[in-house]
Amino acid sequence: MSTLQVNVPDSIRHRVEHFAQADGVSVDDFVASILAQRIAAADADSYIQKRAVRGSAGKLIDLLAKAPDMPPEQADQITETGEQGAGGNRE
Repeated sequence: MSTLQVNVPDSIRHRVEHFAQADGVSVDDFVASILAQRIAAADADSYIQKRAVRGSAGKLIDLLAKAPDMPPEQADQITETGEQGAGGNRE
């Protein structure tokens, strides 16, 4: 492990202390966790951007053309008012 000294506004420090206490962890552990989450998000974004460069609109259109021409299942239907069909909330 290494030490990282960061200057932050008092308001940020107080919020960090509050959230760390609420999570039952030290300020150091809370900040390390937040930094790790942000780095993971940046890595995922970078990965997606690299994959997008390799993508091909033409290949996507060809793939979609192979899909059967049929109505969606009831749970996947969206009404004209924008509401999802019965059983559509899968969460």
